[in-house]
Amino acid sequence: RISLDANADFGILHRLDINTSGVLLCAVGYQAYYLGRLQFAARHVLKEYLCLCHGHMTPAPQIIDVPLQRVQQGQRSIPAVGGKRANTEVRAAAHFSSSERSRAVSLVLVRLHT
Repeated sequence: RISLDANADFGILHRLDINTSGVLLCAVGYQAYYLGRLQFAARHVLKEYLCLCHGHMTPAPQIIDVPLQRVQQGQRSIPAVGGKRANTEVRAAAHFSSSERSRAVSLVLVRLHT
């Protein structure tokens, strides 16, 4: 069983955000695990997420193209001139609000390109 195999990372292929309780992508068997690893290595995986954000985001798509550098191994990345290229597309999918403008939230689609 892959879920008990430390040499196969217990079947875990990807974690959305290592510093939070983010989403895990897990394989249920060895074939799926190794095929998934190949897909990530070949950069064929579409990384697209929906998140809920405070405030009202403009509907126009935005591209965030800022190089990032890791502060420490396994820790957060920070913007840095000499960092690794990072390109992310962000766009509002929906808006929700109450009578108070301060309670507005946006459902945002985030697509990681690099």
